Amino acid sequence: MKKILKYLIILGILQSNSNASSEPPTTHMVESANSLEMIRVEPGSLNLPDNTVLRVAEPYYLGKYEVTQSQYKAVVGHNPSHRNIGDNIPVYRVNWYNSMAFANKITELERNASRLNPNWKYDLPSITEWQYACRAGTTTNWYWGDEFNASLVSARVEVGSCPPNSWGFYDMFGSVMEFSRNLDKRMRCWVVGISSGVSVKANPTKLANGGNHGDRGIRLVLRKTGEGSNYPYKPAPDVTPPKTGPGNSPDLKCKETIAKLEQEIKNQKIEITDLNTLIIELRKQVADLNSSNLALTTEVSGLKNQVNDLNGQVASLTTENGELKGQVTNLREDNGNLQVTVTSLNEQLVESDRIAKTPFVHDWVYTPDHGWLYIDPKNFPIIYKNDSQTWHFYEQGSINPRYFYNFKEQKWEAWDSIPSGNKN
Repeated sequence: MKKILKYLIILGILQSNSNASSEPPTTHMVESANSLEMIRVEPGSLNLPDNTVLRVAEPYYLGKYEVTQSQYKAVVGHNPSHRNIGDNIPVYRVNWYNSMAFANKITELERNASRLNPNWKYDLPSITEWQYACRAGTTTNWYWGDEFNASLVSARVEVGSCPPNSWGFYDMFGSVMEFSRNLDKRMRCWVVGISSGVSVKANPTKLANGGNHGDRGIRLVLRKTGEGSNYPYKPAPDVTPPKTGPGNSPDLKCKETIAKLEQEIKNQKIEITDLNTLIIELRKQVADLNSSNLALTTEVSGLKNQVNDLNGQVASLTTENGELKGQVTNLREDNGNLQVTVTSLNEQLVESDRIAKTPFVHDWVYTPDHGWLYIDPKNFPIIYKNDSQTWHFYEQGSINPRYFYNFKEQKWEAWDSIPSGNKN
């Protein structure tokens, strides 16, 4: 964009320093066709009463008059017309193919003479081009109004005999019918215009004709056929172009520089168009990425919710684990207490077992040799010694035990020899 602005500034400076107008000419002369005059038509659109729209996208030049007999003869070499003969009378008795050949021949002659830029070409007008120029911006039934006016319609007389429309085109109605460029599916051409004596019809009447001879004439069009100069006129290299305003003739080098800058601006516009296309594509990709990102964000949000749920479950399990650990600790304490109780009970059981194995009951002692003996524990105590795991029985007045009970041998033994006279 900055580069285009720079070119525009330079272009403005060059144009201001040149006395020649940079605008395309409003008229054009075809020298090879006996100075045939043409008028420039700018692009635009026009809404018609029948709700259709005429649209012209590119500028073009249209013949100011219908092609005369002298102009046709200057290009082709003969005059096909008969009866109404005259240099300034419209040529007639030509078919569509003759008309196309006439236009192509002029293109060849003008290019060979270096008077026509290669991106411009002579041709027959399309229906839209003819209608757009004929109406000259009007939307009435006729370019002069809604009512037919016979005084404004000529009948095969010299061109320019009747007043022109507001854009300067003569004999758009009347005189001879004119061929257009359009062909239908059956290769039939269209002719446009209206001849004298025809009743009023919708704008302008179009009649189908298969290219036969008859009262058919030609009106040339000059249009661009591609990118390039907006000027149809190509000055010869050894002559100075005609002046278009006061002052000296324009500088050819300045003109060339302007043309180069215009071409560079067009190239930049193409580049900008490509960039705009790329931007549209990138915006589409960004939109796709945003949609994908939204889907991923939704998926991530769902995963986060699942993680939060799992964290909640982990926290709950951790709490339960803590409670279980507390229960285990309590159980361990209970188990310790039970073990103490069991130990105590075992000790009591051992003691009970020991007592149960004591060889006396209610002051009676059983001896294998003597049977049951009555013992008074107060006078004859029996003592259990842990170191020897035995019971000791003491006689009255003695500090040594007389008998002891050997639990290992399960019998009573004497601590010392028992006197033979004391066995009772």
